[in-house]
Amino acid sequence: MNDTAADSTITDPPAKLLRNIILLGHFFCLVLAVVYALTWFLYGKPYDQAWRIIFLSLTLGRAAAVGACAKMGFGLSFIFYQIVFVDLIFILYLYPLFAKGFRQIVRIRYIGGYLQSIHEVALGYKSTVAPYGAIGLTLFVACPLWSTGPLVGTLVGYIIGLPAIIVLSAVTLGNILATVFWIWLYDWLDNWSSMLSLILVIFVFILSTAGLVLAGIKNFKKGLSDTVGK
Repeated sequence: MNDTAADSTITDPPAKLLRNIILLGHFFCLVLAVVYALTWFLYGKPYDQAWRIIFLSLTLGRAAAVGACAKMGFGLSFIFYQIVFVDLIFILYLYPLFAKGFRQIVRIRYIGGYLQSIHEVALGYKSTVAPYGAIGLTLFVACPLWSTGPLVGTLVGYIIGLPAIIVLSAVTLGNILATVFWIWLYDWLDNWSSMLSLILVIFVFILSTAGLVLAGIKNFKKGLSDTVGK
Protein backbone atom coordinates (compact mmCIF):
# COMPACT_ATOMS: atom_id res chain seq x y z
CA MET A 1 0.00 0.00 0.00
CA ASN A 2 1.17 3.49 -0.79
CA ASP A 3 1.13 5.23 2.56
CA THR A 4 0.18 8.86 2.13
CA ALA A 5 0.49 11.96 4.24
CA ALA A 6 -3.24 11.74 4.76
CA ASP A 7 -2.72 8.64 6.89
CA SER A 8 -0.73 10.63 9.46
CA THR A 9 -3.96 12.25 10.67
CA ILE A 10 -5.39 8.88 11.68
CA THR A 11 -5.40 7.85 15.32
CA ASP A 12 -6.12 4.17 15.90
CA PRO A 13 -9.26 3.69 18.02
CA PRO A 14 -8.93 1.79 21.33
CA ALA A 15 -8.82 -1.98 20.93
CA LYS A 16 -11.75 -2.35 23.35
CA LEU A 17 -13.92 -0.07 21.18
CA LEU A 18 -13.10 -2.08 18.07
CA ARG A 19 -13.97 -5.34 19.87
CA ASN A 20 -17.31 -3.85 20.97
CA ILE A 21 -18.05 -2.74 17.40
CA ILE A 22 -17.43 -6.29 16.15
CA LEU A 23 -19.62 -7.72 18.93
CA LEU A 24 -22.37 -5.32 17.86
CA GLY A 25 -21.97 -6.66 14.33
CA HIS A 26 -22.44 -10.21 15.65
CA PHE A 27 -25.58 -9.14 17.52
CA PHE A 28 -27.12 -7.48 14.48
CA CYS A 29 -26.31 -10.56 12.38
CA LEU A 30 -28.38 -12.59 14.84
CA VAL A 31 -31.23 -10.07 14.67
CA LEU A 32 -31.14 -10.15 10.87
CA ALA A 33 -31.24 -13.95 10.85
CA VAL A 34 -34.23 -14.00 13.24
CA VAL A 35 -36.17 -11.49 11.13
CA TYR A 36 -35.30 -13.42 7.98
CA ALA A 37 -36.56 -16.69 9.54
CA LEU A 38 -39.77 -15.11 10.87
CA THR A 39 -40.74 -13.46 7.57
CA TRP A 40 -40.00 -16.69 5.73
CA PHE A 41 -42.14 -18.67 8.19
CA LEU A 42 -45.03 -16.16 8.26
CA TYR A 43 -45.19 -15.04 4.63
CA GLY A 44 -43.42 -17.69 2.57
CA LYS A 45 -42.55 -16.60 -0.97
CA PRO A 46 -40.77 -14.41 -1.94
CA TYR A 47 -39.37 -13.92 1.56
CA ASP A 48 -37.67 -17.31 1.41
CA GLN A 49 -35.39 -15.60 -1.12
CA ALA A 50 -34.49 -12.58 1.02
CA TRP A 51 -30.81 -13.39 0.51
CA ARG A 52 -31.21 -11.88 -2.97
CA ILE A 53 -31.64 -8.43 -1.42
CA ILE A 54 -28.47 -8.91 0.59
CA PHE A 55 -26.53 -10.18 -2.42
CA LEU A 56 -27.64 -7.38 -4.76
CA SER A 57 -27.10 -4.69 -2.15
CA LEU A 58 -23.54 -5.79 -1.40
CA THR A 59 -22.50 -6.43 -5.01
CA LEU A 60 -24.44 -3.99 -7.22
CA GLY A 61 -25.49 -1.34 -4.73
CA ARG A 62 -28.63 0.05 -3.12
CA ALA A 63 -30.37 1.18 -6.31
CA ALA A 64 -30.09 -2.22 -8.00
CA ALA A 65 -31.32 -3.99 -4.86
CA VAL A 66 -34.36 -1.71 -4.48
CA GLY A 67 -35.58 -1.97 -8.05
CA ALA A 68 -34.82 -5.63 -8.73
CA CYS A 69 -36.22 -6.89 -5.41
CA ALA A 70 -39.38 -4.77 -5.68
CA LYS A 71 -40.00 -6.46 -9.02
CA MET A 72 -39.56 -9.82 -7.27
CA GLY A 73 -42.48 -8.97 -4.99
CA PHE A 74 -40.77 -7.92 -1.77
CA GLY A 75 -42.43 -5.14 0.19
CA LEU A 76 -40.64 -1.80 0.03
CA SER A 77 -40.45 -1.52 3.83
CA PHE A 78 -38.81 -4.96 4.01
CA ILE A 79 -36.35 -4.00 1.28
CA PHE A 80 -35.49 -0.83 3.20
CA TYR A 81 -34.90 -2.78 6.38
CA GLN A 82 -32.74 -5.39 4.67
CA ILE A 83 -30.51 -2.92 2.82
CA VAL A 84 -29.98 -0.59 5.77
CA PHE A 85 -29.44 -3.40 8.26
CA VAL A 86 -27.08 -5.39 6.03
CA ASP A 87 -25.00 -2.31 5.25
CA LEU A 88 -24.88 -1.47 8.97
CA ILE A 89 -23.54 -4.95 9.72
CA PHE A 90 -21.12 -4.57 6.83
CA ILE A 91 -19.58 -1.37 8.19
CA LEU A 92 -19.49 -2.72 11.76
CA TYR A 93 -17.12 -5.41 10.53
CA LEU A 94 -15.42 -3.19 7.98
CA TYR A 95 -14.33 -0.33 10.21
CA PRO A 96 -12.28 -2.46 12.67
CA LEU A 97 -10.74 -4.14 9.64
CA PHE A 98 -9.61 -0.79 8.27
CA ALA A 99 -8.46 0.44 11.66
CA LYS A 100 -6.29 -2.54 12.56
CA GLY A 101 -5.40 -4.50 9.49
CA PHE A 102 -5.71 -2.39 6.35
CA ARG A 103 -2.01 -2.23 5.53
CA GLN A 104 -1.75 -6.02 5.79
CA ILE A 105 -4.99 -6.75 3.91
CA VAL A 106 -4.02 -4.74 0.83
CA ARG A 107 -1.05 -7.08 0.38
CA ILE A 108 -3.38 -10.03 -0.25
CA ARG A 109 -3.46 -10.89 -3.94
CA TYR A 110 -6.62 -9.78 -5.84
CA ILE A 111 -8.56 -8.77 -2.70
CA GLY A 112 -5.79 -6.40 -1.73
CA GLY A 113 -5.79 -4.80 -5.15
CA TYR A 114 -9.51 -4.14 -4.93
CA LEU A 115 -9.17 -2.55 -1.49
CA GLN A 116 -6.24 -0.48 -2.70
CA SER A 117 -8.38 0.89 -5.53
CA ILE A 118 -11.12 1.71 -3.01
CA HIS A 119 -8.48 3.45 -0.89
CA GLU A 120 -7.46 5.56 -3.88
CA VAL A 121 -11.09 6.50 -4.56
CA ALA A 122 -11.55 7.45 -0.90
CA LEU A 123 -8.41 9.61 -0.96
CA GLY A 124 -9.80 11.39 -4.00
CA TYR A 125 -12.86 12.41 -1.97
CA LYS A 126 -10.90 13.35 1.16
CA SER A 127 -10.42 17.03 0.35
CA THR A 128 -14.12 17.37 -0.53
CA VAL A 129 -15.53 15.67 2.57
CA ALA A 130 -12.97 16.57 5.27
CA PRO A 131 -13.85 20.29 5.68
CA TYR A 132 -17.45 19.41 6.53
CA GLY A 133 -16.75 16.58 8.98
CA ALA A 134 -19.64 14.30 9.91
CA ILE A 135 -22.18 16.32 7.90
CA GLY A 136 -20.00 16.08 4.82
CA LEU A 137 -19.59 12.32 5.29
CA THR A 138 -23.35 11.86 5.72
CA LEU A 139 -24.10 13.81 2.54
CA PHE A 140 -21.36 11.96 0.68
CA VAL A 141 -22.85 8.55 1.49
CA ALA A 142 -26.38 9.86 0.87
CA CYS A 143 -25.40 10.85 -2.68
CA PRO A 144 -27.16 8.25 -4.85
CA LEU A 145 -24.12 7.12 -6.82
CA TRP A 146 -22.44 3.71 -7.05
CA SER A 147 -19.05 4.93 -5.76
CA THR A 148 -20.43 6.72 -2.68
CA GLY A 149 -21.78 3.76 -0.72
CA PRO A 150 -20.97 2.52 2.79
CA LEU A 151 -17.67 0.88 1.77
CA VAL A 152 -16.07 4.04 0.38
CA GLY A 153 -17.83 6.20 2.97
CA THR A 154 -16.43 4.18 5.87
CA LEU A 155 -12.93 4.39 4.46
CA VAL A 156 -13.27 8.14 3.81
CA GLY A 157 -14.41 8.66 7.40
CA TYR A 158 -11.44 6.64 8.66
CA ILE A 159 -8.97 8.49 6.44
CA ILE A 160 -10.11 11.97 7.49
CA GLY A 161 -9.69 10.98 11.13
CA LEU A 162 -13.27 11.13 12.44
CA PRO A 163 -13.98 9.16 15.66
CA ALA A 164 -15.26 5.64 15.06
CA ILE A 165 -18.77 6.30 16.44
CA ILE A 166 -19.12 9.41 14.27
CA VAL A 167 -18.03 7.48 11.17
CA LEU A 168 -20.47 4.64 11.81
CA SER A 169 -23.34 7.02 12.62
CA ALA A 170 -22.73 9.31 9.63
CA VAL A 171 -22.36 6.43 7.17
CA THR A 172 -25.51 4.74 8.49
CA LEU A 173 -27.56 7.96 8.30
CA GLY A 174 -26.29 8.67 4.80
CA ASN A 175 -27.14 5.13 3.74
CA ILE A 176 -30.66 5.50 5.15
CA LEU A 177 -31.19 8.72 3.20
CA ALA A 178 -29.88 7.18 -0.04
CA THR A 179 -32.03 4.06 0.37
CA VAL A 180 -35.12 6.17 1.06
CA PHE A 181 -34.40 8.16 -2.11
CA TRP A 182 -34.13 5.07 -4.29
CA ILE A 183 -37.27 3.53 -2.79
CA TRP A 184 -39.20 6.77 -3.29
CA LEU A 185 -37.96 7.10 -6.88
CA TYR A 186 -38.83 3.52 -7.75
CA ASP A 187 -42.26 3.74 -6.11
CA TRP A 188 -43.03 7.07 -7.78
CA LEU A 189 -42.08 5.75 -11.22
CA ASP A 190 -43.91 2.46 -10.68
CA ASN A 191 -47.12 4.27 -9.71
CA TRP A 192 -46.80 6.46 -12.78
CA SER A 193 -45.69 3.76 -15.23
CA SER A 194 -44.55 0.22 -14.51
CA MET A 195 -42.61 0.34 -17.77
CA LEU A 196 -40.57 3.32 -16.58
CA SER A 197 -39.79 1.62 -13.29
CA LEU A 198 -38.68 -1.47 -15.22
CA ILE A 199 -36.45 0.68 -17.42
CA LEU A 200 -34.92 2.22 -14.30
CA VAL A 201 -34.23 -1.24 -12.87
CA ILE A 202 -32.59 -2.43 -16.10
CA PHE A 203 -30.54 0.76 -16.46
CA VAL A 204 -29.24 0.68 -12.89
CA PHE A 205 -28.57 -3.06 -13.12
CA ILE A 206 -26.51 -2.66 -16.31
CA LEU A 207 -24.64 0.35 -14.93
CA SER A 208 -23.86 -1.37 -11.62
CA THR A 209 -22.81 -4.62 -13.31
CA ALA A 210 -20.55 -2.73 -15.71
CA GLY A 211 -18.90 -0.94 -12.79
CA LEU A 212 -18.40 -4.20 -10.93
CA VAL A 213 -16.95 -5.95 -14.00
CA LEU A 214 -14.57 -3.08 -14.76
CA ALA A 215 -13.39 -3.00 -11.15
CA GLY A 216 -12.87 -6.78 -11.26
CA ILE A 217 -10.87 -6.59 -14.50
CA LYS A 218 -8.70 -3.80 -13.10
CA ASN A 219 -8.13 -5.75 -9.90
CA PHE A 220 -7.31 -8.95 -11.81
CA LYS A 221 -4.79 -7.17 -14.03
CA LYS A 222 -3.14 -5.59 -11.01
CA GLY A 223 -2.94 -8.94 -9.22
CA LEU A 224 -1.53 -10.54 -12.36
CA SER A 225 1.09 -7.82 -12.81
CA ASP A 226 2.10 -8.14 -9.15
CA THR A 227 2.53 -11.90 -9.63
CA VAL A 228 4.63 -11.45 -12.77
CA GLY A 229 6.71 -8.78 -11.03
CA LYS A 230 7.64 -11.26 -8.32
